[in-house]
Amino acid sequence: MARVLLAWELGDGFGHITRLLPIARRLREAGHDCVFAVRSLENSHVVLAPEGFTFVQAPFAIPASPPGQEKEPMSTFGDILATVGFTDVNRLLPMVTAWQGLIDVVDPALIVTDYAPGVCLAAYGARPVVNIGDGFILPPPELDRFPPFRDAPPRTDEAKILATVQEVQRRRGRPLPPTVPSILAGSGVFVITLPELDFYGRHRQKPAIGTLTQLPPPLEEEPGEDYFGYLSLSYPHTAKVLEGLAQSGRSGRIYLRDATPQAIQTWRERGLLIHDRPQPMREAVGRARVVVHHGGVGTVETVLALGRPQLVVPRHQEQRGNANALGGMRVAVSMRSAGAFEPTHVTQALTHLLETEHFRHNARTIARRLAERGSDSVLDVITAHCLSFCG
Repeated sequence: MARVLLAWELGDGFGHITRLLPIARRLREAGHDCVFAVRSLENSHVVLAPEGFTFVQAPFAIPASPPGQEKEPMSTFGDILATVGFTDVNRLLPMVTAWQGLIDVVDPALIVTDYAPGVCLAAYGARPVVNIGDGFILPPPELDRFPPFRDAPPRTDEAKILATVQEVQRRRGRPLPPTVPSILAGSGVFVITLPELDFYGRHRQKPAIGTLTQLPPPLEEEPGEDYFGYLSLSYPHTAKVLEGLAQSGRSGRIYLRDATPQAIQTWRERGLLIHDRPQPMREAVGRARVVVHHGGVGTVETVLALGRPQLVVPRHQEQRGNANALGGMRVAVSMRSAGAFEPTHVTQALTHLLETEHFRHNARTIARRLAERGSDSVLDVITAHCLSFCG
C-alpha cells in the first residue's frame, strides 16, 4: 500500500476538491491510503467527511499584491504567483518549508495537486507530482514564460519570480527550476476541461483532455421557473445580484454559499426562495430557464452540457475568461467585473436572456454537440498514470 497526498492550495468554492475526489476514490479502491491537504476546511468537510477521507489544513499564503502594483491588472499566471509570495523570499520560503514539513510527515509516494504551486515547488525534483486542473490554473509548463490571459502587459517581471524561486531552492539545498512554468511540470500534467474553455489552448503541445467525470446528458424537460442561482455571499457585489433578482419579479430558487442564517433570512424576507443546502445540479438546473452563477469552470461545463443559458457574475479573471468564452458561443450574458453594475442591470440581463430565443437555441445546440462528442474516460487515464507511481 502506498500513501498519496492530494493537495489544494489556491482558489475557492468546491471545484478543486471535487476534482481531486474521484481520483482519491480510485486510488483507495486500488488499496492505497489517501490524505488531503485542503485550503478550505469547511468546504472540504462537506465533501470529504461523508467519504471517510482524512484531511488537514494546507499551507497557503494570503494573496496580496506586491507594493505599488495594487491597482495594476494581472495578466499572467506569474502575476498570480506574485500575489502569494513568489517574488519575496521572506514570504515564499516559510510557505514552502511548511509544505515540506507536511510532505515529511505524510511521506507520500505520490502528490496529486489541483491549484497548488507551493507544494509543486516544495516537491520539485524530489517527489513525483501529478498536476490536474482547468486551463486557467495550468498554463503550459513547457514554455519559457507564461503567456498572457488578457490584453495587458505583465505587472510582474518573471525574471524576479525565477530569482526568488531559485534562491528559496538554494537555501533548501534543492534543485533549481530553469523556468517559472517548469515548476508546474511535475511528473504529469492533465488539463481537465472542455477544449473550448482552455485559456491557453493555442499554446499547448498537449491539448485539454476533457472533463474528469462524464458530463450529464442534455435536459429534455421544459423548465417551470425562470432562474436558478448558485452564488457566494462572500463576493461583496452578490447583494446587488440578489436585489436585481428580487426586483425582477421572476420565479426562481437560489443556493447561497458563505451566508449566515441571518443573511439568508433577510433575503427570504425580500421574496427570494433560498435553499439551506446545495441542490442536485441536474434537478436545480432542470427547473430553470436561466442559471445565474459566478462562472466557475465546473458550473460552466455542467450547465453547457445540460443546455441552459447562463447569466454570469465573474468575481475574478478566470471566471471573466469563462464568461467571455460563453459569450462567444452566444449562450450567456455577463455582468461587468469588479461590481461595475447595479441591480437594475441584473434584472435587464435576466429579462434579455429569457426573452431572446437565440440563447435558448444555442444552449441546446451546444449541449447536443457535447453529448455526441464522446471521449475516452479521462478518469481512467489519470488514475492509470497515478497508479504507475504507487507500486
